[in-house]
Amino acid sequence: MSNIVPLRPAALALQAHSYRQFNATVPSEVTRETLTDPALWPNLAKALGPGDEIRALAEDLSWRAHLLVLYKQGSQLGLKVIAFDHFEEAGQTAEPKSDYEVVWRGPSYKYCIIDPAGDYVKKGFASKADAYSALDQHTQALAS
Repeated sequence: MSNIVPLRPAALALQAHSYRQFNATVPSEVTRETLTDPALWPNLAKALGPGDEIRALAEDLSWRAHLLVLYKQGSQLGLKVIAFDHFEEAGQTAEPKSDYEVVWRGPSYKYCIIDPAGDYVKKGFASKADAYSALDQHTQALAS
């Protein structure tokens, strides 16, 4: 005989009534290791509670994470990373060596090419790979 106690009907609840799901846009510099740091979440803790889930997405779409809120103490959250996906840019293996930089400047400017003086060369690239391709064209045009 088994010692398993059958679940009671109250154990089954419609998802919409038992926990909440949230989306959070997170700076791209945040890593998997720092994603659960309580210092990142105090401004959002008021809206969250134990059992809630967070879909965290990097601003530059380079990674996505699924988090579970384990506990809440005031503005401190205890979070657990359930899943973490890092997305590699298609066709890009390493960043080319150059004095120019390709950086993410938010949803308005997107990926931008910055010259050594810190000025924008070009902005508005949807992906890092597109920006590096344009940078290659730019440096080739300067060289000729």
